[in-house]
Amino acid sequence: MKSITQLQNAQRSGFFVVGTDTGVGKTTFTRGLLRALRGNGHQPVPYKPVETGVGEPEGTDAADLARAAQTPLHLRQICPFSFPLPVAPVVAAAEQGIALSVRALQNATPPGSPLVVESAGGLLSPLSARQTNADVAEAFGLPVILVARNSLGTINHCALALAELRRRQLPVFALVLVNVAPPGPDGGTNARCIEDLCGVRPRLTLPFAPTATDDDLASFVADAGPWL
Repeated sequence: MKSITQLQNAQRSGFFVVGTDTGVGKTTFTRGLLRALRGNGHQPVPYKPVETGVGEPEGTDAADLARAAQTPLHLRQICPFSFPLPVAPVVAAAEQGIALSVRALQNATPPGSPLVVESAGGLLSPLSARQTNADVAEAFGLPVILVARNSLGTINHCALALAELRRRQLPVFALVLVNVAPPGPDGGTNARCIEDLCGVRPRLTLPFAPTATDDDLASFVADAGPWL
């Protein structure tokens, strides 16, 4: 039987953005998605349940998402669990004497729709001894956007992540590649190889643009739309 929170989440539109790894460009893509949704007349609700390696709040992923979404939500609503240690969520939380759980993350979800949830780390990054971001995605029941870096090794990472999503029967809305550095010789062939191997064609490849504004990113994302 589904919990009340699961039923409420099932009635909300939005996406669950998760990576094949850490540092793959999730926040860069999510900034563009939030601003693109905003430009289409939506009032997206950004939610980064957990963030590690947090220094000053103004320089966090949550702050970037808040700016991109142009939301009045407080940063603590966007990211209820933030930790200074740059390690896996389960370790960072334990260092602060906190035990994370999928239920705790669901219960802290801000109101509104469409909801755009961005995970911390990769698909199987652990929140607790036995719960991962895949369990969070399953609990929210939102279409999954899988983000991967467009670099050597990404074909394997995408294949493994897509296999796990299929095993759990989680709906994959899109695969997005991000050039987090200037592309190497594999950059132009990764998308085709992933499609041939996995049967999933990347919907978008974001260019390497470290100084891109939210509006710049929104333009790239919108060109690959519609998203909602």
